[in-house]
Amino acid sequence: MMALVHGIPVGLGVRLRRYALLADDGVVKVLNLKEGGAFTMSSAEDMLAAL
Repeated sequence: MMALVHGIPVGLGVRLRRYALLADDGVVKVLNLKEGGAFTMSSAEDMLAAL
């Protein structure tokens, strides 16, 4: 199971990890979870390519 919650509380409390999710009729087809601070895998271009 993948956790969407970042393990370190920052600022106003617990934050979610950056992710992009593609669902079709309530079924998750693509889930891109981010590691680190780089802006990859969750960009609009990457999600459009997953369609």
